Amino acid sequence: MESRARLVLALLVVSLLAVGAKCGGGAGTIIIFEPDPGDLFDEAPIVVSARLSSNFAPGTVQVRVNGVDLIEALGLLPPFQGAGGVVQVGADFVTVSNFDFVVGAQHRVDLEIDGLSPDDHVLDVKGFNVELGHQVTRVVEFTLVDFFTQQAHVVAAAGLPAGPEPIGGGGGSLANATLGEPRAAPPVGVPDGSELRSGFVEAAEALIAGGN
Repeated sequence: MESRARLVLALLVVSLLAVGAKCGGGAGTIIIFEPDPGDLFDEAPIVVSARLSSNFAPGTVQVRVNGVDLIEALGLLPPFQGAGGVVQVGADFVTVSNFDFVVGAQHRVDLEIDGLSPDDHVLDVKGFNVELGHQVTRVVEFTLVDFFTQQAHVVAAAGLPAGPEPIGGGGGSLANATLGEPRAAPPVGVPDGSELRSGFVEAAEALIAGGN
């Protein structure tokens, strides 16, 4: 009975540690909730959401996209809320909006990024952890695709749809005949519905007979 009680207690401790890590309470924890690793986006903006334990010195935290620190580029100093602006990331001029860095029991970082080119991108959140005495980094890679270009590639890869199967065969059949120019009139009924237009009937008869 005593060994079972110890097992239950051990499991409880492990569960609490797991919950603490998920909530950002661990000593070296940086959690990036969005984007998930390998996320594929076909529209903007990209939402970024991260949590850091309170052991990180706010002034050392960097939120970087493709190596560019958005906090430094915008001249911000944590804590801040509702910040934004335009930052050059490679060849892109990226618009950052709704940028929040809330300091508390866990540091909350949220923002939106718009204007990245379709390509593979890297987001990393890093900072100096006072308790551990060194810098900690969490990295996530994601991809932005051009939806319309991708659709065009899918259509091109599939090829043109197959044409209708020939009806019959032979030189004097409709299967191998062409209407030529001008095209024959379509099969439209006359107002009294008694017969088709004579021009259409004559063209069809000529083709069946092997004429031009």
